[in-house]
Amino acid sequence: MIIRAGQVVLRYIQRHWRGELSLARSFWVNCILFNLVFGIVKTVFLATYEEDGMAVYRIRATIFLGQLLVYPWQVIGLWRACVAHIHKYHCFFWARVAQGLVAISVLWTAIVLVLFAPVFQHLLYIAYMMEPTEHYTFTVVNDGAVLQFDGEYVVGVSKAFKEMLNDHPQIRAVILKTPGGLADEGFRMAEIINERQLDTYVTDYCFSAGTFSFVAGNNRNIVIDACLGFHQCEFSLAKKIRYGDKFSSFLAREYANHEKNKEALFVNQGVTKDFIERINSVPHDDMWYPTVHELLEAGVIHGVVDADLKPIDMAEKKRYSENLEWLKTIMDRWDSQADEIDHFGEIVDCNEID
Repeated sequence: MIIRAGQVVLRYIQRHWRGELSLARSFWVNCILFNLVFGIVKTVFLATYEEDGMAVYRIRATIFLGQLLVYPWQVIGLWRACVAHIHKYHCFFWARVAQGLVAISVLWTAIVLVLFAPVFQHLLYIAYMMEPTEHYTFTVVNDGAVLQFDGEYVVGVSKAFKEMLNDHPQIRAVILKTPGGLADEGFRMAEIINERQLDTYVTDYCFSAGTFSFVAGNNRNIVIDACLGFHQCEFSLAKKIRYGDKFSSFLAREYANHEKNKEALFVNQGVTKDFIERINSVPHDDMWYPTVHELLEAGVIHGVVDADLKPIDMAEKKRYSENLEWLKTIMDRWDSQADEIDHFGEIVDCNEID
């Protein structure tokens, strides 16, 4: 039974390829309906595995490769069906319309493949070749109460982060050390941190997408000499595509969605509008490193801690710094007076010699 069904399907595929099916079936069933079903299946799978970043990329890559294989079968079979329709019925209109649509489709597909070659290459690399675990590490510290993340935001990092939290339910805080990475993964980690009301710390540096996760923290603190870096988002698969190009409008929409999500996250976490506007003014290929006082005033951080994550009184530290400046001024004056005394002593010595 299964073998016979397979033979029927194979026969149907061959008949379409040879143009033996009717023009209506070749167009409406094998092209339009087929693509519609393909799109529905794609949507269902992506919705099912939405939280699994690697699964999403592999689904997209597999569908892309499937479309590359099916597309020539669709358009060549349809073209041959048009030719057969003209020879059989001597009716040109609908056959020529279908052939015109095929020509437009092939031209458009060729343009998209050329312009988006880096995008598709990056998609296939992430889905089938990249080893995500080589780009980050998770370490449980402080007697199991703190999870330390060190690395890039690559595909699957948010899933691994959630699994670590599930395996160590006693974790109450996260230390972030990251140069950034994929914005989608940054948002996913931010959602997990926010849902679990975790505190966030930066003891070294946290840039780009990493700041999404940091700002999502319940209580946010940094070490006094730690560094946070902010800039505009960039769609992770479009680094070589200009957003203004008419062939990449959907990338522009994706970019706008990232910016909208980032602004909503920052506003919900109490970050000031002026600070958000400043971030949005920084191009993606540049970075803004606010001072500790700017971060405090904007509500990005709630305080400063030492290397042991113990709070530091910034007011006391300010008074201490002012005292140091005052002491330095006194010492400079003393050194200046000491030089004058030494110079006066040299003059006295010279006069005594004379």
